[in-house]
Amino acid sequence: MARLFERFLFRFYEREQAAYTVEAPHLEWHATGEAEALQFLPRMRTDIVLRNSERTLVIDAKYYADTLEEYFGKTSVRSKHMYQIFAYLRHLATADGAKPVTGILLYPRTTRSVSVQVKLFEHEFMAVTIDLAQPWTGVREDLLAILVR
Repeated sequence: MARLFERFLFRFYEREQAAYTVEAPHLEWHATGEAEALQFLPRMRTDIVLRNSERTLVIDAKYYADTLEEYFGKTSVRSKHMYQIFAYLRHLATADGAKPVTGILLYPRTTRSVSVQVKLFEHEFMAVTIDLAQPWTGVREDLLAILVR
């Protein structure tokens, strides 16, 4: 289901908007060292990257029964998801120069709606849910609205 959700979002943005190019690039680590050591770095594969002349958005599609996690009584965005999107933000910002780069964790709504919007260093960051059980017009509107936040 996670892969299906990711592919749905990719194809949706390819078909339903024209303001951005849509791709899913592999990012190169900005790392130096011996080749033997560098080979052990994991591949950095993005789900969806939308680019135009003004900005870049990286969307990481997540499919979990519980969008948020709880740790010692505190409910929060999953830390491993935050670290992953932050790595994408930093690497894309270096590659795209002065253009703003926004990171979005996008989850299907399961138990509750989530809408978190903050700034991480100089980057806009969002963690949001989309209600896939609503009529198609609502799904479409909500997914397009994410691009203009």
